[in-house]
Amino acid sequence: MDADPRDPDVAPDPPDPVPPADSPAPAEPSVVPESATVPPEVPPEPAEAPESSSAAQLEMSLEPAVEPPVPTLRSILPRLLLFGGVAVLAAAVLVALALWRPEESEPEREIRVEIEAILESDSGFTAVLGPPIPAPAGPDTAWSMVRELYERRRANPVWWSEAMPTPAARRFANVIAGIDAEGLDPASYPVAGIERVQRFDAHAASAPRDSHLPGANAALTAAEIARLDLRMSLAFFRMGCHLTEGRAPVRELDPAWRRRGRGPDLGRALVRGVRDDRVAEALRDLAPPHDEYLRLRDALAHYRVLAIQGDWPALDETRDLKRGASGAGIERLRARLVREGDLDSTHASGNDFDRPLERAVRRFQMRHGVPPSGVVDARTRSALAVPVAARIRQIEANLERWRWLQNVLEPRSVRVNIPDFTVALWDSGRVRTTMPVVIGQRRSPTPIFSDSITYIEVNPSWRLPKNVLENEVLPEMKKDRDYPAKHRMRLFYTHAPVMPETAWTAPDWTRLWQADFPFMAIQDPGDENPLGHIKFMCPNEYDVYMHDSNAPGLFSAPRRAYSHGCVRVGRPMEFAAYVLGDTSSQLAVIWDSLLVSGQHRLIRFKPPVPVHVLYWTAWVDTTGTVQFRDDLYGYDTALADYLGRRQPRWRLNPDSLRTDWRARQRRGELAVEP
Repeated sequence: MDADPRDPDVAPDPPDPVPPADSPAPAEPSVVPESATVPPEVPPEPAEAPESSSAAQLEMSLEPAVEPPVPTLRSILPRLLLFGGVAVLAAAVLVALALWRPEESEPEREIRVEIEAILESDSGFTAVLGPPIPAPAGPDTAWSMVRELYERRRANPVWWSEAMPTPAARRFANVIAGIDAEGLDPASYPVAGIERVQRFDAHAASAPRDSHLPGANAALTAAEIARLDLRMSLAFFRMGCHLTEGRAPVRELDPAWRRRGRGPDLGRALVRGVRDDRVAEALRDLAPPHDEYLRLRDALAHYRVLAIQGDWPALDETRDLKRGASGAGIERLRARLVREGDLDSTHASGNDFDRPLERAVRRFQMRHGVPPSGVVDARTRSALAVPVAARIRQIEANLERWRWLQNVLEPRSVRVNIPDFTVALWDSGRVRTTMPVVIGQRRSPTPIFSDSITYIEVNPSWRLPKNVLENEVLPEMKKDRDYPAKHRMRLFYTHAPVMPETAWTAPDWTRLWQADFPFMAIQDPGDENPLGHIKFMCPNEYDVYMHDSNAPGLFSAPRRAYSHGCVRVGRPMEFAAYVLGDTSSQLAVIWDSLLVSGQHRLIRFKPPVPVHVLYWTAWVDTTGTVQFRDDLYGYDTALADYLGRRQPRWRLNPDSLRTDWRARQRRGELAVEP
């Protein structure tokens, strides 16, 4: 678009003055000496034709070149003055715009004065908004965001315009009620008096402060409007913080999940949302953008509709049901599977267990991590009996976990799902393959964390953790003194320049958990070593990693919780190929060490591969199928109790999983178990 010549910031340079067509051009002034005489005017002689073109070119080349005139200060000074004047004028306009305020009406001035008075007093600010609230109802940052926003706006209200509530203000109560679509509780964002905004007629400029005009639709005073405006902004900021960061205390989450750089500008999102009457959309834009989160959010809406219809039909069967069975329980089973969509409604009636019902049972089992036998056994009955309200809470807990991770997951990464007993290898933002894993038992759970795989060990030895020594090795030694030797375990004295091997009877095992315990137990590589033949190192505070297994039969079990906390990989060579980027030369080194030399090898590679060990008990796969898994470690329950404020304390992982905590607890520095 062409620049507007009236705009001083983009106006073109003024053209040089042009004399009128009927006036002679002004002559350049010249100085003529008094003694000089002006020669008479001689008419020009007719031009002769050039003898040749080459001669003419030679004659032209001999003529001196005419140099352009050199600009002088006198010639450019007017233009400099013009440009300087334009710049000064533009700066003055900008300053005036920054300082200019539209003329306030008396009601607008009263509202602004009330907000200023609240901002100037810490006690008054706290009295209006309440004290800062920590997670899960907070976080504290939302409280400080309110003061910062209104100070930038010079105490002008956000939700009121010309002393009248904006359309966004009138609809904000509905926006708060609708936040439950994200799995958040609207009761966590109260705004006292917000119901009066929808009944508001006009500001009572003449009414006494903190009083109401008579009538069904009583007006609000300036003080009431000021308090409402601040409280509504606080509710928006709290919802925005919860959507972008979650409700759990940030200090309890894995450090790798913390946001890098500045987060979204919630103040700008609020002001624009109110201006455009799109506050609900502004909040929705703050939610995690991952497809997995969006699909799970849709599943939450679906299960809430199911809850309105009532709980599932009770099965009331204790016997196993399979194809060929009959009875009244079969019809109840059909009704149960139709409700959740596993059985088509055309097969809703019938007392016989037929093939379509068997297929529906298999589908249900696959969605719940149960072996798809088609037989309604004890584990299947247990999954069928979980109330719809519990499934809703399960979905809400997993939506919360997604909010912790919305800035973390890389397009190429390793993602372990503990309750599903699987690891997914992601490449270019898609799942390349999945494989089974063995994870920690309930008494030694696999921790939730994120880190990076930095190197591979082939034929690794295993440094036995102290809890394994205490709980497994020492009790076995009481039965069999040769137990360590039979399992290729050796003991080393660590307080020496070169650590010598020593006898297992040398230590005072009662001092095992002392910080200066001078012994280290190692299990040599081999078939007895639970690490198998390949170890994938991702250094972390829990001292767990991913590795091969010396018990491959465990990978065919449906519930694979057998390890001491590490993650055992079902197809280690395929996993190594992914981690190394399918580098054939490095894979050849691994094969040589495994099959030929049997030597210990350490293979470093760059860049490191991110690994995320996570806990998903509800998700929606790419086919739109809702998946549920058992709450293996009870983490869903603990999180729901904390978010519902039934428990004051919450931890991502039990303290006892940290090696330093276990040592302190065994030494008596910590009085109680977590």
